Amino acid sequence: MVVMKFGGSCLVGGEEFLNAAELVKNYHDKEIIVVVSAVYKVTDKLIDTGHLALEKKTEKVEKNLKEIDEKHREIIRYIAEDTDEMKRLLGEKDSHIEELRQIYKGVSLINELTKRSLDVITSFGERLCAVLFSAALRKIGLESFPVDARIFMTTDDTFGSAMVDLETSKEKFNEKVFKDMNGSIPVVTGFIGSTEDGITTTIGRNGTDYTASIIGYSIKCDEILIWKDVDGVMTANPKLYPGAKVISNISYQEASEISYFGGEIIHPKTMLPAVLAEIPIRIKNTFNPSYPGTVISQKYDENCSSLIVCSIDGLSLITVEGAGLQATPSLVVKVLDAVTKENINIYMISMASSEYNISFLVKSKDTQRALISLRQDLEVLRLVEHSINKIVVDENVAIIACVGAKLKGRIGVAGKIFSTLGSNGVNIIAIAQGSSEHNISIVVNSKNMKKAVTCIHEELDGKI
Repeated sequence: MVVMKFGGSCLVGGEEFLNAAELVKNYHDKEIIVVVSAVYKVTDKLIDTGHLALEKKTEKVEKNLKEIDEKHREIIRYIAEDTDEMKRLLGEKDSHIEELRQIYKGVSLINELTKRSLDVITSFGERLCAVLFSAALRKIGLESFPVDARIFMTTDDTFGSAMVDLETSKEKFNEKVFKDMNGSIPVVTGFIGSTEDGITTTIGRNGTDYTASIIGYSIKCDEILIWKDVDGVMTANPKLYPGAKVISNISYQEASEISYFGGEIIHPKTMLPAVLAEIPIRIKNTFNPSYPGTVISQKYDENCSSLIVCSIDGLSLITVEGAGLQATPSLVVKVLDAVTKENINIYMISMASSEYNISFLVKSKDTQRALISLRQDLEVLRLVEHSINKIVVDENVAIIACVGAKLKGRIGVAGKIFSTLGSNGVNIIAIAQGSSEHNISIVVNSKNMKKAVTCIHEELDGKI
C-alpha cells in the first residue's frame, strides 16, 4: 500500500492534473490512497479575499472569486470531455463557489475575520481540488472517489494550527474510508480536519504532508510518497547556493531539523506518525519522476552522512539581561513564558554560561508583540527587584542551521564551521549547540546569510 501526496505546485492546471494522475497509474499494482493540496496559489487567493471582504471591498472580492472559479473551470474543461461528467463537475464547483461567496458576505456583514472563519475559507481549496483530481483519475481509467478529510481527521479547536487526535483519526479513517475502497482510489483533502463537534479546522499551512503521514500511520502503508516540484532534499537552498546536491537518504531526526529550520520540503509534523509506524517517506519530483528522490527513514549511512545547511531569514534576536537570571532560576521560565503565551514561535535559545543573559530568536513580524509581553511581565522585576537590567533587540538577523547525523559527536566539524565563517568576514552573533545531536545553529546578520551558507557548504562540501 502506498499513500501519495501531491502539492499545489504539481497541480497548476489541467495538464498537470493528468500528468499527476498518470504517476498514480504507474503504481496500479498497489493499493493507493491520494492526498492533495489546493490548486496552485488558490489558498493564498482565498486568504487575500477574506481580508478584502473584511475591508468591504466587494468588487475586488467578486474579481477574486471569478478568478478562482475560472481556474477550476479550465481544469474541468481539460479533464472532462464527457458532457455528463463535465456538467456534474461544474455543478459541484458552482456549489462550492456560491457557498464561499456567502461566507465572504458574512465576513463583510459582521465585520470580523477570525481564525475559525479563515479555516472554513481555506478549506475550499482542498475540497475543490479533491473532486477534480478524482475526476482526472477516472479520465485515465482508474476508479476513484473524493474524500473530505473532515469526516475522519479529528482535531482540537486551535484554529489555524489544530492539534490532531491521532488515534481517533486512525479509527475513523479505517471505518469511514479504508474499508470501503474496494479497489477504488480515494482522493483525500489534505490540510483540513474538524473538531468533535464538526467545526472545520486546519492543521497548519503546508499541512497536506502531515495528512498523508497520518493516513499512512492509520493503515501502516509500505511507503508515503510525497510528490513535489524538486528532486528531493538538498544540501542547501539552491537559490542561495546553486551547487547544492540532492541527498539520497536521511534519517527522520535530520528531516525534522531541516523542516524546522527553513527547509520547506516537508511539513515539520510529518515525521511523527511515520516514525511511530516506521514508514519510509520518499520525496520525488512530479516533473522528473525517473529520479529516485530522497528517502527519509530510520536508516542512514553513519559513515557517509551529508551536512545540510538550512537557513531562515527575517528574524529578530531578543536578549534579556540581568543579575536576576543568575540568582533566580525560575526567572528564565518567566522570560520564555512571556513570549510563548502570545503563541510566538521561538526558533533558537542561547544562554550565557554566566547565566547573566538569555537570547532567543523570533520572526521579525512577532518582535513587537514579544517585547510588549516581556515588558509587561518583567516590569515589576526590573523596577522593584532590579532583576532585569535591559532588553536588547538585534533586528534583521538570520539563523544558519547545520544539520547532520550525530553531528555533536563528529570531531572538528564545529571548528571548521566557525573558522570558515571568520575567514570570510561573517560575524557570529549567537550560537546554540548541544540540545540536539543533529544540529549546530548560528545567528548572523541577514545580509551575510547567503555568504554564510556558501562558505560553510564549500568548506565541508556537504560532507561530515
